[in-house]
Amino acid sequence: PSSCSFNGMAHLWCGASRIEPWKKTPWVTLLGDNPIRGVNVGGLFVLEPWINKGFTQWNDDIRDQYTYCKAGAGNATSSNSLKKHWESFYTEKDFELMASYGINTARLPVGWWYFAEAADQD
Repeated sequence: PSSCSFNGMAHLWCGASRIEPWKKTPWVTLLGDNPIRGVNVGGLFVLEPWINKGFTQWNDDIRDQYTYCKAGAGNATSSNSLKKHWESFYTEKDFELMASYGINTARLPVGWWYFAEAADQD
């Protein structure tokens, strides 16, 4: 079929009738005339217990990267742990593998605290 209705809640166009709005985007040629196929690269610049389980001893006082950095301010061990994490959590091989699967875009979440001082918020 060229279209499917889902109990009147949504409508999906398939086959020749399919609408492909990505073909009209200004960046389509930069991606080789392909749609964006992306992945969220979580856990690299925003550490959270559910994705970075073994990074530290998460607890009520250290519950995310912001509180980890606050607790370890000036501590070389904490700083070195972050640097090691940034250098190894994702590698160039990981991005090559993603590309081999057709991924052409990566979202890199960054915590607000990276910019807090510049915004006079911390």
